[in-house]
Amino acid sequence: MVKCLVTGATGHLGNNLVRELSRQGHQVRAGVRNLSKSDSLKGVDCDIVYCDLLDVTSLQTALAGVDVLYQVAAVFKHWAEDEEKEIVEPNLVGTTNILRAAHEAGVKKVVYVSSIATLEQTARNQQGEIKVEGYNVSDQINPYCRAKTLAEQEAWKVAQELDLDMVTILPSTILGGDFKPNTESLDAFSAIVNGKMPFLYEMNLSPIDVHDVVKGMIKASTHGIRGKRYVLANTSTISSEEIIAIAREVNPQLTAPKILSEQEIYALVDQAEKEALETQTRPKLIRSNVARSLKHRFVFDQRESLTDLQHTPISAREVVRTTMASLYQPTAAE
Repeated sequence: MVKCLVTGATGHLGNNLVRELSRQGHQVRAGVRNLSKSDSLKGVDCDIVYCDLLDVTSLQTALAGVDVLYQVAAVFKHWAEDEEKEIVEPNLVGTTNILRAAHEAGVKKVVYVSSIATLEQTARNQQGEIKVEGYNVSDQINPYCRAKTLAEQEAWKVAQELDLDMVTILPSTILGGDFKPNTESLDAFSAIVNGKMPFLYEMNLSPIDVHDVVKGMIKASTHGIRGKRYVLANTSTISSEEIIAIAREVNPQLTAPKILSEQEIYALVDQAEKEALETQTRPKLIRSNVARSLKHRFVFDQRESLTDLQHTPISAREVVRTTMASLYQPTAAE
């Protein structure tokens, strides 16, 4: 039995990870920033502990006697009034704090969750796959991408300095799970299948079931090779047209969203930015999000994940189908 700490335990990935570790009989500490918002962990065999990445004392207490740290917690926002203060700085400072506290506590293994957003999607191998080496340099306007990139680089710097046994996990769009909170990804697929998404644009995504990410992370704690980055994405992709087709299968009454052209989607982005400027609120469409996904095919070099972690995800189509089926809300007339 391994004693482990999962930070961000009330989030989509963290919560499902705690559940699986508990099922496997590990001694799990579920680190949460707000103890009053831990209801999603009721009934799960774990110790719920206060754990704020910006509160070093809380980290020292939460990590005492821990063998494995699953560093999941992060600020997951694509917009803020003060992006540096609200998104970038907390991710950087939090990363430094938790890794230094892990070193002081004598943690044996760190599984650090980063993101595919840290990868340079224009750097591809001969098979057209996005390379695991290097970092995102072309999309640093988006504060989330910038924060995750800088935070992972900081993590490796601190790990090297402190001689930590660490691997990083880079998940793609996460769907599914026993626990499905409101996330941007889940909310988007819910809107599609429930007829609340008026439009899409041309995308080829690589959605991954949260259970497959959890399996890969747990495997990384025992078989992950120190110093490696592991992408946990799907081995298949799914297009906007295929997503709509599945939504129609789940909801036969669906009025399908229109797939907009590049010109049409950017016209809406212009409009959204103008409205946001006038109201000083978050734009309904974020230009950098559109730019990084429009017409891009999200396929990754996952050879090391397939080999070291035995990563065998369920297909992108099945991930989308099961997620939409669970999020579909039939009307009274149906």
